[in-house]
Amino acid sequence: MEEITEQSAGAILYNEKTRKFLLLKRVNNPFWEFPKGHIEEDETPSEALKREITEETGIKAIQIIKEIDKIYFSIKKENLIKKRIIIYYLVKTKDEFVNLSPEHSEYLWVDYKDVLTYLEFDDIKEIFQKVNVSEL
Repeated sequence: MEEITEQSAGAILYNEKTRKFLLLKRVNNPFWEFPKGHIEEDETPSEALKREITEETGIKAIQIIKEIDKIYFSIKKENLIKKRIIIYYLVKTKDEFVNLSPEHSEYLWVDYKDVLTYLEFDDIKEIFQKVNVSEL
């Protein structure tokens, strides 16, 4: 069985003006999530993070605060095991306008106290709980 490893960068994106966090919903996925995407071969994680935020939301003016943590999981498909690593960063912006990519159907700016009610999976909930609002 063949194994490949893919890395992605994800943003827990905080808006300094509204004091809310951005959640996205993909067209082919019913779950709310943070902006994220694959790290290309020639990119650093922070370069991929900036590119993915811009591609998925149209937001360009960001400040990366710090790496929060990583999520590891595997997906089996026929004779292939895809190992995934998603590196999540705390990121802030002052931009409020979102121009969604075609791969997303909806977005929400959500208060800190409400974010966990939108998230489906325990691993991403644990990542979000590591966000210290006083750092923002």
